[in-house]
Amino acid sequence: MSESPESPTPSREGGSAGRDELAAWFNYARQVSQVAVTAVQLLHAEARLAISSARRLFIITAVMLPIVLLAWIGINVLFSWIGYQLTAQYFQQPQLALGVAIVVFLVQQLLAAFVLYRISIQYRHNLSLPVTRRHLQEFTEGLRSGTRSTE
Repeated sequence: MSESPESPTPSREGGSAGRDELAAWFNYARQVSQVAVTAVQLLHAEARLAISSARRLFIITAVMLPIVLLAWIGINVLFSWIGYQLTAQYFQQPQLALGVAIVVFLVQQLLAAFVLYRISIQYRHNLSLPVTRRHLQEFTEGLRSGTRSTE
């Protein structure tokens, strides 16, 4: 009962499979580390973008504050002017030109505030780190699908 050299022994076959499995785990660990490094680099880049967006958002808010205050004053002046116009109409002394001037002033201030608000929305979006969140979501979905396929 001698063993023939052609038939592999169970220890040799198990060792080769064990090495292949160990190599697969090392390859998986290397890929995970590369993904982690990429995720950290992405987080760093987006954090820099968020900080610069925060600065811009602060500046826009600082510029928008006086505009909103002037619009508020304009609204108050407009309501006062409407009251004045109604009173002037009953006394036959219309001063329509001044009323139109106040409305134009108000519209200009509100338009400027709207433009600054739209710009601030763009910068606020950058503060939420959208690319990093999407990357991490895709990574976790990849892990989930990978674990499902091996089961």
